[in-house]
Amino acid sequence: MSEMRIPRGAGVSSRADALGWALAFIWVGIAMLANVGWAWLLIGLAAIVLGVQAALRLTQRKASGFWIACGLVLLAGGSWQLFGLRLPLTPILLILLGVGVLLGALRRSEPTPPAAGS
Repeated sequence: MSEMRIPRGAGVSSRADALGWALAFIWVGIAMLANVGWAWLLIGLAAIVLGVQAALRLTQRKASGFWIACGLVLLAGGSWQLFGLRLPLTPILLILLGVGVLLGALRRSEPTPPAAGS
């Protein structure tokens, strides 16, 4: 199996992303083997996502609002499952997050290409 390497020029943010993804895959594998259930799976993923963003902030790097929102949705969904509340909070939060991302993408203006012959 070939070794995965982060390019030398890669910044702290991309290294943090790679470590976050690695931890997420490890946690999902452990959670599946231990059969911990959806609540702890989601809470663990939330801890990883929010932990990576906190580490970026502590190292004076820019945290991603998108990933912070994802972490909070995961935390809310896991907590909701853990306490056995009956309302379908997780799907509602996921839909709201998706709508927010969609609206943000639609609001962003595309750079205007240079006119032909300029």
